[in-house]
Amino acid sequence: MNYLQLMPILFICISLIGCDDDDDVTSDQISTNSFVADLHVTNGGGDITAVEAQLRLSTTSSFIDLKDGDKLFSSTVGPVDSINITEDLFANLGQTTDQIKLMTGSFADATFPTTLLNFTDEVSGALYRDNNTNTNFTVSLDRPVGENAPNSNVTLPLGFSIVTPQSAMNFSRSADNIAVSWNTVDDTAAMNVTASLICPGSNTVGFNNTLTTDTGNINIPAGTFVTAGDNCKIRIVLDRFRPGTIDPKFAVGSQIIGHQKRFVEILSVP
Repeated sequence: MNYLQLMPILFICISLIGCDDDDDVTSDQISTNSFVADLHVTNGGGDITAVEAQLRLSTTSSFIDLKDGDKLFSSTVGPVDSINITEDLFANLGQTTDQIKLMTGSFADATFPTTLLNFTDEVSGALYRDNNTNTNFTVSLDRPVGENAPNSNVTLPLGFSIVTPQSAMNFSRSADNIAVSWNTVDDTAAMNVTASLICPGSNTVGFNNTLTTDTGNINIPAGTFVTAGDNCKIRIVLDRFRPGTIDPKFAVGSQIIGHQKRFVEILSVP
């Protein structure tokens, strides 16, 4: 299944939810080794790959807002710092559009399924027209004062398509096993499979299983979802993921992970 179609990418910077919250802290008073960086690079089955970053303070888990010239960049050409970025980010449109991007605020694009993003708020992001499993994505923290953390990097796992079940197939929650399968296996990555029951007024995750050895298939047993008589949907999300290398300047607990994610929605009756 291909959820994405080629079209010009529209970046929309919007205000972060909670960015003025008293629990947030600003980066200008924080050393780099107190940043817990949670970084994710995700392809959703088409030509666009999303890079997401969330920063927290190691001692309190408060969100960190970047201030006073502190910036996050994503890149497909290696580490980024103030040496190779000018103040005018769009002076070289070819480079900044295709290879190096400033990660600021939130982002949106009509062709990328929001279901497959890792965060809903307090996130810095960028989108790339790239789904190549050989592309190395780098996230760099650049600071005019304090230590830079320029070299967190990861490559995407092997892409895949969902073979079964197919969209809009009909299953009984009480009587039918759901056979989930996909068309490629990646020995260098794990596969997480979640299934959520979506009924009028509710959304419940009832199945969550990680295959550390990618076998190409898994069963969701009958009876996993127990509800009354509503006809509902079941959303199944497959996440093939591979950890990358986090810059050692960040705090313990930081991570960067590459994902190939797909989802399918099926019909569910009691």
